[in-house]
Amino acid sequence: MTTPEVLISWQTHEYHHRPRSSRWFLVVGGLAAALPVGARWFNNFLLAIILVVGTITLFIYSQRQPEEITCAITTGGVLIKDKLYPFYSLQSFWLHHGPVAPQVSLKSDRVFFPKIILPVSATVELEELREHLLAFLDEDRHDVTLLEALADYLIH
Repeated sequence: MTTPEVLISWQTHEYHHRPRSSRWFLVVGGLAAALPVGARWFNNFLLAIILVVGTITLFIYSQRQPEEITCAITTGGVLIKDKLYPFYSLQSFWLHHGPVAPQVSLKSDRVFFPKIILPVSATVELEELREHLLAFLDEDRHDVTLLEALADYLIH
């Protein structure tokens, strides 16, 4: 088996980190305190525990700094950090020109979390990246869903 040739690569953070204000913690904490009380009111103790654990996880994850990762388009697929996504497992791509930085959206054949979002470094020529991806994948518009936007706001 031969090693795939790297066509284009870049270094980036895994996501854009936004520092959270004390107001954000108060609002999320207030909701997090009210929801388990409501769950307990309806005698759903398990839901109350899940909401508390989920809120603690959200607070911890929102403080986590993004890791510096290497992304590459190779002749064998898309390499993110140490994981190769072969082109046969990817259906299409779309280049988003986001408010912070451009992103590549890849639609995969995975059942859970089928969309892979990659931030693109400012050093990457977007047209060159697009041409490399077009050699292997179809270009298809990937709109950001409400759930993705909400998760991005709450976590990152």
